Amino acid sequence: MASAFTAPHVTEFLDVDVTRTMELVASSRGAEGYARVNPLAVLSRAMCWALHRTPELNASLQGEQITVSRRVHLGIATATDRGLMVPVVPDTHALSVGELALRIRMGDSGP
Repeated sequence: MASAFTAPHVTEFLDVDVTRTMELVASSRGAEGYARVNPLAVLSRAMCWALHRTPELNASLQGEQITVSRRVHLGIATATDRGLMVPVVPDTHALSVGELALRIRMGDSGP
């Protein structure tokens, strides 16, 4: 509780033009072999791209060693009747936006 009084509180609001993202979503309808691409899949793919460009954000501390990983395993928090669940899509970095949309939609955690 002490952190509520000692840690700075910050709120950030950004306006983002998602016109091109929504055009991509609309143009993907009917693509064979894929779930319909949605904004979540596009955002998830963009996050993988950003982690590839800035790999130090995809690091973990193991003992006293910082390990940077090129692999991305994306967890998406989902509210369910059983509580908060976080299914993980492994190796997200290797998927196209269409493949990622399919994995997210089907709840498939990969091979």
